[in-house]
Amino acid sequence: MGLLDWLRGTDLLEDRTAAPTGEQRSLPPAENEVPLWGPAYSSGNVTPLGALAIADVWSAVRCLTDAASSLPLHAYRKSDDGGRERVASGKLVELLDRPGPATTQADLISTLMGHLLIFGDCYLAKYRERGEVAQLGVLQPDRVRVVAERGRVRFEYSPPTGRHLVLTDADVVHIKGLSIDGVSGLSAVQQAGRVLGLSDQLVKHALEFFDTGRGLPTAVFKMPAESTEEQRQRVAEMTRNEMVKRGVLVIEGDGEFEATTLKLDDSQFAEQRRLAAQEVARVFRIPSHFLNAGTGGDSLTYSTAESMSIDFVKYSLAPWLRRIELAITHDRDLCFQA
Repeated sequence: MGLLDWLRGTDLLEDRTAAPTGEQRSLPPAENEVPLWGPAYSSGNVTPLGALAIADVWSAVRCLTDAASSLPLHAYRKSDDGGRERVASGKLVELLDRPGPATTQADLISTLMGHLLIFGDCYLAKYRERGEVAQLGVLQPDRVRVVAERGRVRFEYSPPTGRHLVLTDADVVHIKGLSIDGVSGLSAVQQAGRVLGLSDQLVKHALEFFDTGRGLPTAVFKMPAESTEEQRQRVAEMTRNEMVKRGVLVIEGDGEFEATTLKLDDSQFAEQRRLAAQEVARVFRIPSHFLNAGTGGDSLTYSTAESMSIDFVKYSLAPWLRRIELAITHDRDLCFQA
């Protein structure tokens, strides 16, 4: 049974033209389509999709999402002594363990982390069956607009197909990163677009450089000073044709052929790429050696590697996981099902 078939057997397909009230509020059925991430955020030429196409950004995001998805997500509630205790059983535990059809907890946490890192916001959707939350999913961040009015927050959602929807916190758990207005999180791609663009432009420049050789002649052909312009043009054309064939170039007369080469170290490509990777690691707050962007000649001892790993968990992973944990645990619909 597919997801849409399962949804047709529930009350998830009810008419949402007018904003419903009470516990019957629910989301429309999820579409089994690959989301098209549009340029909702743009800094220069860097968009969320474009940022993920940058190798350093992809590696940084994968580093954090893979690490987060490898850790279990637990639910907690307040204990009688004012502290907190872990919830070991109940509907919320079942939802976190199996959020939806063909979805595991690792899939859910990985997607939430990816959205937070790239968009600055993630939206956990609550799908209901007979008024109870029966499934957890995610909304595409670039299709959600958060509006705060009169002390209430609503989420204007435009799905890939179907009509425009106005949702509330009864439908969505909003998890946001660093925020200025307290309503929406800030996107790392948007705020650090210049840094991410530097890495992208260096790669494009290197590819263009070696593909076309623009700005650097491939060879120098020295001819006698008394040669005419017509002779020089004819020799240049002949040399160019022979080099395209990658055969043996035969020189007659007093001409002298000298190929030109350029080392990567001389053009500082390697150093610039290392600097760009270090900047990306700084943006996503991960150790630079995770991206193989350490300074040349440095080596990590066991103690420094262990210390950096602890710092990664403490200062890189923990803040994000704490946001996700608090948002889910304190949601009024989910906490009652603990």
